[in-house]
Amino acid sequence: MQIEYIQNKGIILGGNELFWNEKRSIIRNHLENKHQEDDRIFTMDAYFEDEEPKIINQKRDVYENFNSVENLFFIIYNENDEFIEFEFHTDIDVQIEKINIKSGQELTEIINKFEKNSHKVFEIEEGNYLIPSLKISLMDDEYMGGNNENTLSYFYVAKDISHLEDEITE
Repeated sequence: MQIEYIQNKGIILGGNELFWNEKRSIIRNHLENKHQEDDRIFTMDAYFEDEEPKIINQKRDVYENFNSVENLFFIIYNENDEFIEFEFHTDIDVQIEKINIKSGQELTEIINKFEKNSHKVFEIEEGNYLIPSLKISLMDDEYMGGNNENTLSYFYVAKDISHLEDEITE
């Protein structure tokens, strides 16, 4: 299933325009309420031993096999139930500007396309890439726990990525 990312506005998914800050009830209605709610509160203590406990209030809807196509994606909301992030885990087919990216495509090829279009790409960790100018993150299959290194397996886009920009080292 193809989506189109419209920078600083949101995405078009299955013909439905989903805009940043749109209310959860409206997003759900656009997507025919075919979601599974996955709200939870948890801590990240195991990952940040020397810091204050980080409490995460996760608010997301999970969509699997949307529009009768094998796929898995998450729509994430803030504390006010406003759309702020989108994660695509399987059957990725995304149009960004004039660049099309797909699951299984070589990540090196994808990165080259973005760099040719004047977007700086940062490798946060091996297999984990951030493109701040577009507010997107890409990860390869191996980074996500699979066996195929350097092939696209994960796509993330958000209204704000300042929480990821802290990880950039040049």
